[in-house]
Amino acid sequence: MIDLRPCPFCGAPAALQKIDRMEWWRVICSNNECGAEVWSRYADGHGMEHAVEKWNRRMDEKTPKEMLEENLARMREEDHDVNEESED
Repeated sequence: MIDLRPCPFCGAPAALQKIDRMEWWRVICSNNECGAEVWSRYADGHGMEHAVEKWNRRMDEKTPKEMLEENLARMREEDHDVNEESED
């Protein structure tokens, strides 16, 4: 069974479609007014898996402010480590 996450824009269920014999696959939002979709074509036979993976991928669940604060803290730590090494 294929596990598709809801649409990241409107929350509606998603549907997987094989477009032709050339391994074109797409995942679409079932809400016709939304229009979200992902296309994939892989000649190695993994087009379906790739389309599902692309559809299910989401940005980090953290807010932009939280991500910025984490990155700044990491950069400060790295800078501190570099300064300690240069003093030795």
